Amino acid sequence: MDEAWKTIKTDCEPTVAEIFSVPRVTAFVQEFGFLSVGAYDLNHAGHDFRHTEVRRSVRAELEVSNPDFIILTPPCDPFSTLQYVNDYLYGHDPKYQRRRQQRLQDGIIFLKYCVILTQDQIRRGGRFLFEHPAYATSWLIKELSDLRKSPETIEAISHQCMFGLRSPKPEAIHMRKATRFLVDSRSQHLQTLLDVKCNKGHAHVSIDGSVGGQSRSKAAQTWTDKLCRTILQGFDSDYHGNGAYICGTHASY
Repeated sequence: MDEAWKTIKTDCEPTVAEIFSVPRVTAFVQEFGFLSVGAYDLNHAGHDFRHTEVRRSVRAELEVSNPDFIILTPPCDPFSTLQYVNDYLYGHDPKYQRRRQQRLQDGIIFLKYCVILTQDQIRRGGRFLFEHPAYATSWLIKELSDLRKSPETIEAISHQCMFGLRSPKPEAIHMRKATRFLVDSRSQHLQTLLDVKCNKGHAHVSIDGSVGGQSRSKAAQTWTDKLCRTILQGFDSDYHGNGAYICGTHASY
C-alpha cells in the first residue's frame, strides 16, 4: 500500500448528502464529526425535481461536492402497497385515474434518477444508502432491480418499529413498516445495524387510516432520531474501518 494513502487529514470532515429529503440524517452529522453538503428535497430551493434542468443541476452539484456518503429516498407513494386500497376505492373516478397516472410517471422519473445518482456515487468510489419500502412495486422496475443485483450492493430489511416508529399521538403505537435498504458492498457494518426484525415485544398498528386527523402513512414516512443516528453510526464504523481518507478522494483497499 502506498504510504500516502495511510495519511488521514484531520482537517477534512467526511461529507454526507441526502436526496429527496429535508435535513433528516444530515441534521445529526455534527454529532459524529461529519459535514452536510446538502439535503435536496422534492422542491429543492424552490425548483421542482420534475424538471430535467433541475435534476441536471443537482447531479452536477453532487459531482463537484463529491460526498463520501449519499442517502437516497425517492418518493414511495406511487409504489406503496396501500395504493391497491386506493385504486380499489377510487379507481372508477377519472380524476383519480389521471392523478394516479401522473404521480406514477413522476415516481418512476424520480426513482430512475436516484439510480443514476447511485451509479455516479459508485463510479466516484463513495458510499450510499438507497431506501424504499420492502414490498413496494418499485423494486420490480428494471433499473432498480439491476442495481439490487449488482455486486456493488448489499441489502438489509428493517422493521422500523425497532427504531421507535410509532403512529401519531395520542395513539402512539408501534408501526412495523418493513423497509429495504440497499447499501454499497463495503458498508457491511451499516448493513448489520439496519438488518433488524421485530422482536415481538410490543403491539403494532397498521399504517393505514388516521389518528385525530393525522395520517398514519404520513407518519410512517418519517425517520426516527434513532434510525438516523444508527445510519450515521454504521457509516462512521465502515468509513473509518475500511479505508483511509485524503481530502477530495475516496480510498478503499
